[in-house]
Amino acid sequence: MIKKSFIFLIFILSITISYATQVKIGKIFVKNNEEVPIEVILNKMSLKEGQIFTTEEMVKDYVKLKKEKYIEDLKIFPQIENGEINVVVDIQENIDAVRYLKEEGIVPVSELEKIDKSLIIKSIEVFGNINISKEEILKNVPVKIGGFFSKTKILEGQERILKTGYFREVTPEVLKYKDGIYIKYKVLENPVITGIKIIGNTLFTQDELTKDFITKPGEIYNINNLKKDRDSLLKKYYDKGYSLANLVDMRLDENYNLTIQVSEGIVRGIQFRKIARKEDGMRRKANDIKLRTKDFVLRREVELEIGKPFEREKFEKTASNLFKLGLFKNVTQEFKDIEGDPDGKIVVFLLDENKSATYTGSISYGSSTGLLGSLSLEDKNFKGKNQTAALSYAQGTSTKTYNLSFSDPWVKGTERLSYGWSIYKKNYTDTSSTDAYYVDKIGGSASLGKGLSKRVRVNGTIKYEQIEESNEDEEVQSDYDIITLTPSFTYDTRNNIYDATKGDYARISLQLGKILGSEEFAVTELELRKYKLALSEKNSMAYRLMTGMASSNVKEGLKFNVGGGSSLRGYDYGDFQGVYQLYGNIENRTKLDDNFQFVLFYDFGRAWENETSFNQGLINGEYSSASDYVKFLHDIKHSYGFGIRIQTPLGPLRFDYGWPIGDSDVKGGQFYFNIGQMF
Repeated sequence: MIKKSFIFLIFILSITISYATQVKIGKIFVKNNEEVPIEVILNKMSLKEGQIFTTEEMVKDYVKLKKEKYIEDLKIFPQIENGEINVVVDIQENIDAVRYLKEEGIVPVSELEKIDKSLIIKSIEVFGNINISKEEILKNVPVKIGGFFSKTKILEGQERILKTGYFREVTPEVLKYKDGIYIKYKVLENPVITGIKIIGNTLFTQDELTKDFITKPGEIYNINNLKKDRDSLLKKYYDKGYSLANLVDMRLDENYNLTIQVSEGIVRGIQFRKIARKEDGMRRKANDIKLRTKDFVLRREVELEIGKPFEREKFEKTASNLFKLGLFKNVTQEFKDIEGDPDGKIVVFLLDENKSATYTGSISYGSSTGLLGSLSLEDKNFKGKNQTAALSYAQGTSTKTYNLSFSDPWVKGTERLSYGWSIYKKNYTDTSSTDAYYVDKIGGSASLGKGLSKRVRVNGTIKYEQIEESNEDEEVQSDYDIITLTPSFTYDTRNNIYDATKGDYARISLQLGKILGSEEFAVTELELRKYKLALSEKNSMAYRLMTGMASSNVKEGLKFNVGGGSSLRGYDYGDFQGVYQLYGNIENRTKLDDNFQFVLFYDFGRAWENETSFNQGLINGEYSSASDYVKFLHDIKHSYGFGIRIQTPLGPLRFDYGWPIGDSDVKGGQFYFNIGQMF
């Protein structure tokens, strides 16, 4: 407080002196400046050393300096010494003083050692400009008249002027005289465009492509604007899915007409190549990139058209079709230029091919199946033709099965015709039946189908079986032959037929059968599935609903069996048998890595022996009573559990453990082992 009063008294005294006598200014002292150069402060002040001191000028200097962004606060006051007045400027710099100084082209004190302090800029001129004003050009120069010379800043100004895009050349000259530095920027402007012409375009007109151009005839050629126009032009192609479109050339002719050559990315060829994986210590061989899958299998899945512009949507459909075959772990791509053909591209699909041929042997134990051993030889890409050939043998505690099968989902050279056949022999024990305790079955089937589109297929299967059923004493109770014809209709949008994460699947079938020499029967089934991603790309949900109805006169071995690892987990196989069935499954599948998958599941459903137990009212859409409806819901069994899927060359090995929900008749859970996803 005493100090402030003392300064104030000196200030009053100085005013008195200024009115009484004319006193010259001795020295001007600048205090507490760290980044603001003293010369900058002195240059902005009206008061100068050797001039007559006036309080009016001191107040003006205070107001002027206080407006500068790099000064937060300041004090100006006089001091009388040896008959002269010294002026003290005590400043408090802004915390961002360095930034504000640089914005004004002033070099902060901390950077003064990088420049020649003895050189002051006296003049900055521009020569050679015709259409662009000097003021517009000098906005890009970081040095200012009255500032210190900096070679770095002069060159930075040259670069900034060039970056405006209006100039072909910018040459700085620096002349040194006694009174300071004179800077000249010699510029050569780009020419004025007389016209614009686009060549190579077939998908859009020139007016459509140039509608949003900044560059126009009569204006200066500007490389920055031309880059924006290029992006605008290509965006029109990209937005329509023509993602290989590119600009081959942009040039001015002798008359300053701008010519833009467009490449629309014409597909000249399509190739397929295997993704080669080099083993440690092994040399890569030529066959390492050769696919086992035949070329015709791949080409019939292609949606892209040779000779037409590349379309992203058709490309993605092609990649999806290839992945959906189930023959590849991954499908990627690359694009190859063609020498001498700027418009053309070669599209290369890179395929990570699965090992399709497998020979496996396994021994497993399930709560419902007991001990089970199996041997199998299967090729899901037989001879590289996407055909499936399989030979298997399995024997367990109560079952023995032999099976030989073959299928071709798309016969070469046809419009999506498919066929298949199988022969088999099966012996099993059905402990829930008295007359059909032991069942011997031998048979064969043949199928023929037609794809109506990539998603829709109709199919017909004819099957012949010889069946012998014996009681527990091995006395034959019945011996009969069955022939069936089963037409079916399938809708399929799954992204992978073996391990789907997206898409839908629906199938309805009607099996028409006859026991030779006896009666006829019918069995109809409807299956609905849905797959979708859930929490992440590695987490998906899978849903399935199965319903079925059979004639009341079907044989024991043709009835529906609900329960076990393929329908209602937590129960034994065939715990529920009948001529009506309804069950559903919900799974949450999480891919832990390339080889392991964790599954949580919920199952519900059962089978019913006759119309009464299934509830005739439900079938007809009419409830006979509320109690019937409650009974129907009560009859539905529920279970939950978890499972692990382990990826092997054969496919996912499936291990599940399930518990019934609210069923006092069943104690504990059940373990199941199978191959492949449940659905």
